[in-house]
Amino acid sequence: MASCITCFRRKIIWIIALSCFFDSLVASVTAYITRPTATVLENLAFFFGIVMIVPFVTFMRLFIAWEVRDSTEKWYSWKNIYWAISLVTYFIFNIPLMVLVIWFIAETIIWLWDTFIWLCNAFIWLWDAFMWPVKSIIVEVPQKVPVSRVKTNLTSRIITRIRSKIINATTTMI
Repeated sequence: MASCITCFRRKIIWIIALSCFFDSLVASVTAYITRPTATVLENLAFFFGIVMIVPFVTFMRLFIAWEVRDSTEKWYSWKNIYWAISLVTYFIFNIPLMVLVIWFIAETIIWLWDTFIWLCNAFIWLWDAFMWPVKSIIVEVPQKVPVSRVKTNLTSRIITRIRSKIINATTTMI
């Protein structure tokens, strides 16, 4: 009875391991196919779904393969061959996946840098837009006003005289 339960348990482990293997295979192939046309949301789903789950699933598959492996049998038994195949497929599927992860992280860093530069440019543009009146008042050099354009009110005459005195004083200094 105990051996029957153990046999049933190993068959279930075998089915889970095979399903994990095909799951990781389909996930890796799907990630490679859909990656170039992905949107931002799909990129996030790819990152949190494929990148986090597939290594875990394949590692779990390795652990299950180690569980069903029997060291008392010959090296060419199906359990030991399955362990070897699991180990090889772990590296075959996860090394390109890790390269893809590194590429994705590099792309994300570049995107963040571009976003930072864009925000800096937007801030500079807004600063120029809001500070333009202030800068035009501060930087503007007073010009000599022709007599014909002087308005008749007293304030305008006073401002014109002060401007002309400033201009005359600065031109005599130069």
